[in-house]
Amino acid sequence: MRYQLLTLIMLCYFQSFISAQDTYLTKGYDNGYAWISLSQPIKKLADYKQNYLSSILDNQKLQKLSGRKSPVIFNCDKDLMNISQSPLSDKIDLDTVIKKLDIFYSDDKNLIIPVLGAYCYCIKELAGTDRKELEIYRQKLMDYSKD
Repeated sequence: MRYQLLTLIMLCYFQSFISAQDTYLTKGYDNGYAWISLSQPIKKLADYKQNYLSSILDNQKLQKLSGRKSPVIFNCDKDLMNISQSPLSDKIDLDTVIKKLDIFYSDDKNLIIPVLGAYCYCIKELAGTDRKELEIYRQKLMDYSKD
């Protein structure tokens, strides 16, 4: 069952490359359009977004271990450490981040931002980053996505 689920997830993921829908990618990274497509009624898995985000984060971890560097803008390790050391860390889980991502991508202007950037935005927000700094970071993500 686990292998079938993994196969289904991989097929759906690679479908975005095969069907030549460039709107789902920004500089080769999945963006908000890809994220929103996970909510469409065709998707039957209840935890599809959770599996999707987990696979992106696992892939990111593997890339770090192999020495491949992601753009600096996608690094929110310091914010993750702040969360893990805060008393709220027990209340923050992947579902919390997914809800934040849904809110982030509810603004159509953010849809071109890669999911990794949106994830870091949400992590920074959960870590207590000031609203002004969050807006500056969001603008940097927008600039990165438009270049």
